[in-house]
Amino acid sequence: MLLSRASSAFGWLQQRLWNDRVIQLPTKISIYRAAVMSSLLYGCKLWTTYQRHIRCLDQFYLRCLRQILGIKWQDRIPNTEVLQRCQLEEINAHVLYSGLATWSAWMTTDFQKRCSTGSSSPGSVLQAVQ
Repeated sequence: MLLSRASSAFGWLQQRLWNDRVIQLPTKISIYRAAVMSSLLYGCKLWTTYQRHIRCLDQFYLRCLRQILGIKWQDRIPNTEVLQRCQLEEINAHVLYSGLATWSAWMTTDFQKRCSTGSSSPGSVLQAVQ
């Protein structure tokens, strides 16, 4: 579902942006992150991440980046170089970071609630951390 939305967002910008040689790469990457990545990773904080899903996301992610850069499969350029050219990290870093950010925000909020209610005894603080 999310992959189809991201694919549609990418396809919609195909003729207008990705194939335009006048627009510089940093601008294209910024728009890609805002339009495509946001729809691709929408709600990833709530996902149960399986390796097969990460692999599917990674394939889509790198296919889009290769298309933005104008790299064909015959060029035999490794994924690491594609990511370096775009100055981006792997997709699993995005998914993992989103999940950790949500978890740490939840932990901080929960800990602050417990401390503000006056239940800051050592036992309740340990429960807040667990």
